[in-house]
Amino acid sequence: MRLRVLEAQRQAMGLAPDDRELLKCPRCGLFEGVDDEGVLFTSQKAEAPHDTGLRFEKLTDGRWLCPRCCAKVVEPKFEPPPDFWDHDPKK
Repeated sequence: MRLRVLEAQRQAMGLAPDDRELLKCPRCGLFEGVDDEGVLFTSQKAEAPHDTGLRFEKLTDGRWLCPRCCAKVVEPKFEPPPDFWDHDPKK
């Protein structure tokens, strides 16, 4: 129960999600990013990110609605690099 309260507080503060990958709309290109302070933003231009103030809306588990073009966006799954699990921190 306490974790849900903390998650709600994190979202209210505008902090980036720690339970999912960042989203990008395949139709219009709107994407989520995280600034130096850990605050979530959405932008159209990667080379000069500017927060549009728009936020993706959660529809169902793993599906989101793009606030710009109303396309349904599937949440990307975390894919570790091929040698991720082979790393030995003692070396």
